[in-house]
Amino acid sequence: MDYSSIEYSIPYVCILLVLFVCALLEQKNIKGFISKNFLRNFSLLLVIIFFGLRGYVASDWISYTQFYEDVPPIYNLFSSGYLKIVNFELGFVLFSSIIKTFSDNYIFYSFVNSLVNLLLLNIILKRYCSNYFIFGLAIYFAFCSEYEINMLRNVKAIMLFLISIKYILNRNIVAFLIINIIGLSFHNSAIFYFPLYFFIHKNKKKTYLIISIVGLVIYFLQIHYIGAITSVIGDTLGGMFKEKNDFYLKGEDSGVTLGIFYTIIPLFLAFKYYDKILAYRSENIIFINLLFLYCFSTLYLSEILVFRGRFAALFAFSLSVILPLYYILQKKVIDRKIISSLLLVIVVSKITITNMPILNKYDNIIFGISSYQERREIIDSYYYKYLR
Repeated sequence: MDYSSIEYSIPYVCILLVLFVCALLEQKNIKGFISKNFLRNFSLLLVIIFFGLRGYVASDWISYTQFYEDVPPIYNLFSSGYLKIVNFELGFVLFSSIIKTFSDNYIFYSFVNSLVNLLLLNIILKRYCSNYFIFGLAIYFAFCSEYEINMLRNVKAIMLFLISIKYILNRNIVAFLIINIIGLSFHNSAIFYFPLYFFIHKNKKKTYLIISIVGLVIYFLQIHYIGAITSVIGDTLGGMFKEKNDFYLKGEDSGVTLGIFYTIIPLFLAFKYYDKILAYRSENIIFINLLFLYCFSTLYLSEILVFRGRFAALFAFSLSVILPLYYILQKKVIDRKIISSLLLVIVVSKITITNMPILNKYDNIIFGISSYQERREIIDSYYYKYLR
C-alpha cells in the first residue's frame, strides 16, 4: 500500500483543470459559442457533484459518522438528553438533527452539508467575483478543498462570515454580530471574526508591510515563541486547556519548506497591485486585508502546524477574490499569459501536494465507493505508520 502517491491527486487535478479552462473561457468573448451562465452553472454543478457525492474521503468523517449515528432526529432532540452529552456546537447539532429527520445515511448527510456550503459559496462568488465567478471557484477548489471535505463545522462558520462582510462594508454591526453568532454556533473558531469588524475595512498598507517583513524574519529564522505563550496560558487555566496545549505542542513544526511560495507569491503580488486592486473594486480592501491575515498565519504560526492550519482556513477564501485579479488587471496579452501560467502552476501544485496522502484517495458514489470498514482500515494503518 502506497501511503503517499501523486496518483491519489489525479481526480482533484482533473476537476481543477476543467475549472481553469472554463475560467479562461469565461474571460473571452464567447457569446456566439457558449454562454457565460452555462459555463458558471456547469462549473458549480461539477464541484457540487465532486464534493457532495464523495465517499469516505480524508479523515474527519470518522468522528462525524459516529456523531451522525448518535444524533437524534429533530423531533426527539430536546427530549432525548443528547444535548447534555454532545461535544459539538449547538447550531451544528440542530442542523445535523434536521437532516437526520430525513435520512440516517451518512453519505446523504455529507451531500447536504456540501450542498449548503456550495450554495452559500455561490452567493458569495456572485457578490464579490461577479466578473470572474469561475476563476474564484477554481481558486477555492485548489486552496479550500481540504476544508470543504474535512471541516464540516468550520466551513459553515467561514461561509457565514463571508456573508456578513456586506455588513462590515455597510457598518451595520447588529447584522454582522447576528450572522457571526450563528456562525459561532457551528464552530467556535468564528470568535476570531468578531474583532475584524473594527479594522478589516481600513487601508493600512504600510502597517501590513511592516508586519509582513517581521513575519518573514520570524519564519526564515524559525524563531519559536508561541509554545512559551500558550504554555503559560495553559498552565494558568489548567484542565482541558492545558491538555490541549500539551497535545498541540507535541506536533512537529513545518520548518522552512517550498510551501512558503504559496504565501510569498500572493503576498508580493498583493503589495505590487495593491492600488489597482482597490481601484478595480473598493470593497476589495477587505479581501486584500484578509489575504494578509492568511499569509501571516503561515509566517507567524508555522511553529505549531495545527494553529497555522486552523487560522489559515479562516482567511483562505480571500485568495478566490484576489488571485484572479492578478490576471484580470493585465492589459497585454503576453502579461496575461505569464500570469495565467503562474497561477496554473500554483493551483495545480497546491492541489497535488495537498491530496497525495492515501487518506485523500478520492471515490464517488456514481462510480462506486469503498466501504466504511475499508477506509477505516486505511486510516488506522496510516496513523500507525506515521504516529507510532
